[in-house]
Amino acid sequence: GGGGGVVVSDGAGRRVLVVHADGRAGPLDPATPLRLPRGLAVHDHGQVTLADASGQLLRWHPQRPSWALLAAKGDRAKPLGGGRWSRVALAGPTGVAVDGAGNAFIADPAAHAVLVLRAGAGWLEVVAGDGVQGKRDGPGHRARFHAPYALALEPHPPGSVERVLWVT
Repeated sequence: GGGGGVVVSDGAGRRVLVVHADGRAGPLDPATPLRLPRGLAVHDHGQVTLADASGQLLRWHPQRPSWALLAAKGDRAKPLGGGRWSRVALAGPTGVAVDGAGNAFIADPAAHAVLVLRAGAGWLEVVAGDGVQGKRDGPGHRARFHAPYALALEPHPPGSVERVLWVT
């Protein structure tokens, strides 16, 4: 992302920076002010997905250098696998991880949930959490979080099709 450099979220500076191999640093998009940039993920093909804690999920497209809004505060999520809309809505995302298919997994501490925006789907799904603060292990909607903040997606283990999503 950003032409071969390291991409860094500068929350206090309200921008995303690209740090190049020679040490030079500059904003990814100097024309667009961001509100509360937090977690980001860089795709293999140069796109950057950004969790902005003001309530936005954004994607940077290097082919047309600009940010595109993927989801906004208040967008409600469906249960994983479909069904009626849940009470969980995007509130203040801080962490994001993107898989090889372009699906964006989102940690949202204000919603007490982990969400996913599937590539090409156009809506959010709840991966885990029910929107109620708590600490409970369990599958999907049975799990409860106390402000999940960051995510990491583990690569495919050899011979497996499943991946592990780590949540802090």
